[in-house]
Amino acid sequence: MTRDASGVSSRLRETLCLTMAIVWMWSCPAIARAQEAPDPARDAFNRGMAALQGSRFRDAAEALEASWRGRPMPVVLYNLGLAYRGMGRNLDAVDTFERYLSAPEPGVSPQRLSALRQEIERLRGTLVRLQVTLRPPRATLRMDGRPLVVIDGEALVDPGVHTVDGAAEGHQPAHRELDLAPGSRETFEMVLVSVENRARLRVVPSVIESDVYVDQWLVGVGRTDVDVP
Repeated sequence: MTRDASGVSSRLRETLCLTMAIVWMWSCPAIARAQEAPDPARDAFNRGMAALQGSRFRDAAEALEASWRGRPMPVVLYNLGLAYRGMGRNLDAVDTFERYLSAPEPGVSPQRLSALRQEIERLRGTLVRLQVTLRPPRATLRMDGRPLVVIDGEALVDPGVHTVDGAAEGHQPAHRELDLAPGSRETFEMVLVSVENRARLRVVPSVIESDVYVDQWLVGVGRTDVDVP
């Protein structure tokens, strides 16, 4: 996932990244004139660019997300898309690149925008359409720790290895692992078992601030009372 899959991707990575770093300074003349003034958004951007150049994509994404929150600029959004792509978060990369295309920085060349549109189409072709059957229907799903959005029984997800956790009141939590091929259509069924007999479990950890897990689910911090099968 961290290696570019096409010539277009390679050119985007090797040339546009460096160009965007220059654009940041040209877009913020006040920052260039006052280097000594603290600027968290600029500092986060610089950290993100350094991480991106070093292929530390997770660090890059975290820093660029912070920069975007501090000063939402097209250059930040573009490079954030590169970081997501490097992490294998193709769905987020497509969304971020499309947001960038809707309002790019002034003066960007049509050729560069065209290359980015080609990359978006390539990334879109890797996404997996997951047909989801869930019982009970009111249960919630989380993929890799984040909510899984299911619309009309289908979820659009990234390829690769994922963990899926399901939960519903009155049911035993469930855990599954998936390995999804790029561009495939897959079916996924999760059936949660109803729990008729339950007990009250009290956990008193020796370390006051300890996280308390039951069946791989975080149920509390410190002294915790929880219903269990």
